[in-house]
Amino acid sequence: MQNKQFPETANVTLGDLLSPEELQQDFNTLKQRPTASGYALYATLPDAVVRHLESALLPHGAQLGIARTPGGIICAVLATQAGPVQVRFIVPLLTDKAKAWLTEAAEEKHQMQFTVEIVETHQLALVQVINPLADDTQGQWPALKAMLDKPMPRMDLLEQAQELKSLLGVLADERESLLPGLPIKVVWYVLVTEFLVPPEPGSASHPSGSVH
Repeated sequence: MQNKQFPETANVTLGDLLSPEELQQDFNTLKQRPTASGYALYATLPDAVVRHLESALLPHGAQLGIARTPGGIICAVLATQAGPVQVRFIVPLLTDKAKAWLTEAAEEKHQMQFTVEIVETHQLALVQVINPLADDTQGQWPALKAMLDKPMPRMDLLEQAQELKSLLGVLADERESLLPGLPIKVVWYVLVTEFLVPPEPGSASHPSGSVH
């Protein structure tokens, strides 16, 4: 049985998911452009947290899990930890973009990455983390990929946001350190707002007068 670690401070912020094109657009504004391609998560975090994540002197760990909201939305939970600082991205797998992000990580095996805007300076940093799917010795990906093809519950944007908030409450009670013997002192939860926009009433996919 694993021991739960309760950090001294827990924080919540909103995040995003960048397509390869959006990632390049973000870094085109910089004089020194980091080498980056593919999809990237996005968050705004304090400088002290980013310094931990970028440090080569601290032990690092990463973990990718799958969780369901109370209403049945499947989410990927990417946790990365550097020393006593942990960041957890909660990504609803509702859109083709989100599914492509996870598929890329599973099938191309490169490092997972996220772009961070530093709160104090508004500068951008690219953080690359160990890809937990790069060594899928248990063959979990085919089963997960089949799960992504199943229909998701239909919800409006507010309901999707409420589902993500409910899942956050569950995950907050299950948090644990990714580094044995090193307790978490600070954790940031990033709720990635990659929501599925419902079709407008009267559209081809949502005709007027239809029965649900």
